Amino acid sequence: MQRQLKRFEVVTIGPEALPLLVMADNLFSLFGAGIRIHTQGYYNHAMWMHRCGTFASQDLFYHEVPVWKYLKTHRLKFWRNPAWTATQKSMVREEIVAKLHLPWYRRFYDFKGILGQWLRKPSFNWDWWDYCSEDAAEKLALVETTFDLKHPSPADIDRWCKGQPQMEVFGVHDPDTA
Repeated sequence: MQRQLKRFEVVTIGPEALPLLVMADNLFSLFGAGIRIHTQGYYNHAMWMHRCGTFASQDLFYHEVPVWKYLKTHRLKFWRNPAWTATQKSMVREEIVAKLHLPWYRRFYDFKGILGQWLRKPSFNWDWWDYCSEDAAEKLALVETTFDLKHPSPADIDRWCKGQPQMEVFGVHDPDTA
């Protein structure tokens, strides 16, 4: 059984557990529901928790978001590989921070890529921008050498993690039970 995380437990995840790959499902979004239906998955957003109490998320712009903004409206699933070394974890954090420091126009959302996903042509996108799961996948590929999905959806990443024996669910947050 997966560890159920209460709100205070999500907010207080310590630095020793980070970074964590985060799958999110906005329970009140029609757009999010469309993504779930289209990708036949349970999650409509992917991001990283790289600092205590903070997500790095590809929204309209790649930015940091306080964890508490997700806790009342999103189901969250936290993935990790407990064997990631300090060096590997540092690589993920450094990539996140480097992207956060790019100029705003380099952190913009890849709307063309979302259209490509809807058309089931994932390679139809802008090479210089990302949508959420592309960004999450790029960081995951740094620490998981067998991860080779190109232009994945959040559902694709979640399915990949489920199929890998080294990946484990750190915990799940459901606002209905928190």
